[in-house]
Amino acid sequence: MAVYHAFHCGKKNQSFRMENENNRSLYEANLVKFKLFSACDYEFVNRNTSAVSQHKVGKTKTVSNGVGGMSMSTTSSFDLDGKNCLTVLEEKGYSLKFHLKLDLLHPEFALLDGSGNQVAVYKMNVTGEREEDVFAIGNKQNNTVITTDCDDLEAIFLGAFILSRVDFSLYVA
Repeated sequence: MAVYHAFHCGKKNQSFRMENENNRSLYEANLVKFKLFSACDYEFVNRNTSAVSQHKVGKTKTVSNGVGGMSMSTTSSFDLDGKNCLTVLEEKGYSLKFHLKLDLLHPEFALLDGSGNQVAVYKMNVTGEREEDVFAIGNKQNNTVITTDCDDLEAIFLGAFILSRVDFSLYVA
């Protein structure tokens, strides 16, 4: 079972990286050009194969509903190359599902394949040692810890990237 960790890094923490347990970079989403009102240009890099792909990553849109001062997110997503990020993941044969709530700050999500089999588990907001290019206060950073037997690094990374950008409070209430 492989264990990876993923985290925000780079220019104002807008880039995202996934590393193995030896801190070797496996996959990255590097911000190329920030745009305030439209989709930003990203470069996704598979460090194992040196494959590079260009993507447009839109702004996260979250819809909240509430009563009496209480509000909760009901949907949250962003566009990836003009398509809903969750649709892009589904087209690759995967989906995300709430897996386990240990506490409100560290929920877990499962990546499921087309047959409904769990292929990876993402534990959110795990404190780890701060990397050199991570903007943080102090010497700690928040990571997503991924446990998997799956060899599809692109899908594993895409799941972590999506979870890092959406509001998942609707799952933990």
